[in-house]
This record gives sequence, structure tokens and C-alpha cells, in this order.
Amino acid sequence: MTTDGHVAYFTRTGNPTYTQEIITFQEKETLNDDGLFKDSDQKLQDDQSDKTWQFQDSKDMQISRNRWRFGTVLFISTTVLCLVVTIYFATSSSNKSKNTHGHSSLQQKTENITNYKGFTETNGHTTKEDACVSSPCLNGGTCVTAGCSYYCICPKGITGYKCAVTPCTSSPCLNNGECKVKNDTYQCHCPVGFNGPECQETPCSVEPCFYNGTCTVLGSSFNCACNEGYNGSKCEVTPCFSSPCLNGGTCTPTGSSFICSCATGYFGNQCQVQRSCQYGWKMHEDKCYYFSSSNKNWRGAKSACNKLNSVLAEPKQWSEISFLKAKAKKFRKTFWLGGSDLTTEGVWYGQLVDRDSQ
Repeated sequence: MTTDGHVAYFTRTGNPTYTQEIITFQEKETLNDDGLFKDSDQKLQDDQSDKTWQFQDSKDMQISRNRWRFGTVLFISTTVLCLVVTIYFATSSSNKSKNTHGHSSLQQKTENITNYKGFTETNGHTTKEDACVSSPCLNGGTCVTAGCSYYCICPKGITGYKCAVTPCTSSPCLNNGECKVKNDTYQCHCPVGFNGPECQETPCSVEPCFYNGTCTVLGSSFNCACNEGYNGSKCEVTPCFSSPCLNGGTCTPTGSSFICSCATGYFGNQCQVQRSCQYGWKMHEDKCYYFSSSNKNWRGAKSACNKLNSVLAEPKQWSEISFLKAKAKKFRKTFWLGGSDLTTEGVWYGQLVDRDSQ
């Protein structure tokens, strides 16, 4: 092999600390017949005594590298191919041992396809199935196929992937009320005794128990727990129910007992005792009055009342004034009253009723 021009070679010194590489040029005659470098007895200039080597031509070096690369790729490819073949035959042997007819693999693949959602098998043939065939959408939802799946278009007021969420899903009806979907809202059908949009009104909502009785819902009705002294289904029977106050007395419940307000002339816890005045005295509104026939001045009349363990009359109500005026008119006399202006002239305490004013 021959080359044109010059070829390069390098010289390395023997000094271990000196690593510099010096590139020089050599004539082409230094190549041998094989196109390789050969030893040269010629010495480099500058007293460099190391042995000189020439480089091979660059084209030959490229060919050598390509051969090496090709061999490496061929070796790797052969190894991989052998490995694949080995695995294939090992797998085939395993499948044949499981199925003597040799159809296990194909049958398994067919079953896998058949069992996959969205496909069905008819007369041995596997075909694609419509995902809406099973009518998965609830509450009037419209099913729309989307590939091997589906989606639901829900009516107004209905939500959820399968239109399963309705206005009744949250159980809005109370007290065992039955919820019914009505358009896009709901309506509660209440048990007997319960009312309201959500059956929230119970038999106790109207507070049927009297006199602070405690109401408890009992089925469709109620039960009243009454306080002491009260009875009845609504605690309406009070301590006054039997009318314990006599002679026109007024009964008022108080706790578990009662109080009687007696009519005029009666007293006692049930107004059972009638009041009476001594002979010659007149009763009016539970008070006794005495009309004297003696003529006395105001001081004499007051002294006479004191002797009878009484005082001159001092009416404060119109009923008392009317009573005294009627008696004065009947007896055609003037009677002294307790009022006077002795303390301050012209300032009266009480009233003076005389015959002329009748």
C-alpha cells in the first residue's frame, strides 16, 4: 500500500516525568509492503534518541474500526435472537401441556375479549355491545353511548352519574313522612297526626296540654303528663273543677290547690261561712253600718261610734256612697261622715252627705 505526500509519526522520550508528545513527519517510503509502519533507523533532530514509529494511513484505520463495529453488532443481534427463540419455545411447550388439543391460548383470548365490558358473544362470535342496553340511567335519565361506556342526561332536579340523586335523597321528610319526587322538587306525605311541608308539625306542636302539662308524641296522637292537682287527657281538670267555692265564691287554681274569693257577706276557705251584723246594723259589701236616730254634732257622733267600737263612715267607692245616700234618703236625715276640715279650714277629708243633697 502506498500513499502520497508525507505521513505522521510521534516520538515519546524515556524520561518518566516528561510526557510531551512531539509530532513530526516522515517520508512515505517508511511504509512496508503491507501498508503498515516499519521501524526507522533514522533519528529525529534535536538529539532525540527515542525510537521512531510511523502512523498508518487514516483510510486504513477507518476500515479497521468499521470491521470491529460490525462484528460487535452481529454478536449482540445473534445473542438476542437466540434468547427470543428460547423463550418462545418454552412458552409454547407450557401451553401445549395445559391443553392437549392445542387451543387453550386461543380460547383464553376469546374468553378475555368476551368478558371485557362492552362486548358480547353470540354463536361463537364476539361482537361489540351497546353500553346502554342494560338501561343504567335511573329516574327517567337518558342514556347516551360513548365508545365502550355511556353517560346519562338527567331530568331537571335529578343529578348524579346515573341520575340516582333526587330531591328525596337527603330524606327531607321528618317523622317518618314519605318523600315523593314532584317535578324538580319533592312532596312529603305525612302520617296521621303530622303536618307541615316536611311533616315537622307533630300532635304536640299546638301545645294541647293545659296548665303547664308536658306533651309527648304517642303514635299519631299525644299524651299529657299533668302537674300535681291536675288531671284529664289535656290536664284540663284543675283543683277548681269540682267548684269548691260556695255561695257564689270564685275559685282560682294555685299550684295543686285553690283559693276562693267570696261574695259579700261570706268568708272561709270555701266561702262557706255567712257574715252577719248585730241587730240594728245593716250589711253592705261585707261591712256593717249603723244609722243612729240621735241628734248630735260631729264630735258627739264620733264619740258615740267609739262607744260602739266603730268609727264614722268614710266611703271611698261609689258603691258605698250610693248605699249611704240611699239610706239617708230613706231615713230623711243628715248623717255625719268621718271627713272634716278641722286641720285646715276648707280642706276636707271625706264627704258630707245631707238630706238636702239627696
